[in-house]
Amino acid sequence: MADDLWTQAQTVLDAVAGHLAHPPTRRFVADGVPAFDDCEQLTIHLTAFTRGTPQATRPGMPCAPSTVDMVVTRTWCVPTSDDGAPPSLAALKVSGKAVVNEAHELWQAVSSAANEVSCRPSILGAAPVGPSGGYVGWTVTISWTP
Repeated sequence: MADDLWTQAQTVLDAVAGHLAHPPTRRFVADGVPAFDDCEQLTIHLTAFTRGTPQATRPGMPCAPSTVDMVVTRTWCVPTSDDGAPPSLAALKVSGKAVVNEAHELWQAVSSAANEVSCRPSILGAAPVGPSGGYVGWTVTISWTP
């Protein structure tokens, strides 16, 4: 099953990248929460594997399905202080607009990818990442029954 989960994760990642206007070249299935060590990257990682409860069974189903939760993360660089001086207001405005636009684009890409891949994940929500060390980004959590 592990290879199947990795294959599904890679398939979702590839589908998401295919819906981004400018997908990062650095993209991979991460072994945990990804390190933000490259300006632009797109990752997916496992966050939970949950066994269904007996209450979740349906007639004719001997046991409840398990679910897998994964997080798609998109990061990019933002303005930082230069020689102790804060970034310019103009740079912050451009960056702020990019953060909003990138969040929307990632949400749309994950939504489109979810309709294309065989595992048919549900989208659970999105959250910001950072800023941390000059990086910022967004995560979208998805869930599916393998």
